[in-house]
Amino acid sequence: MVVNCTNSGFNDNTTMLKQLPRHTQVLLFNGNKIPYLDWNVFGVWDDHVDLKVIDLSNNQIEDIDGKAFHKVSNGEYIQGCMVSLIFLLFLSHLV
Repeated sequence: MVVNCTNSGFNDNTTMLKQLPRHTQVLLFNGNKIPYLDWNVFGVWDDHVDLKVIDLSNNQIEDIDGKAFHKVSNGEYIQGCMVSLIFLLFLSHLV
């Protein structure tokens, strides 16, 4: 399943991502204005084990909370300014 929220006009708020369908495999959330990714962006209840690709590019992201992707255990590719770096550092601690 692909969820496409490209250029959807979301500003300063990621609460809609807490309702992301559990079996989403690809999330395209680029071109919005989300400067801050808070703790558990995808909620605290569902593990998103099918979510492999997340595109958060062009969102003017300035800050990412330490457990923003806590419920994404099998992510393979996350795109977006410093998001990619943070995710790679997170994966390196799992090995």
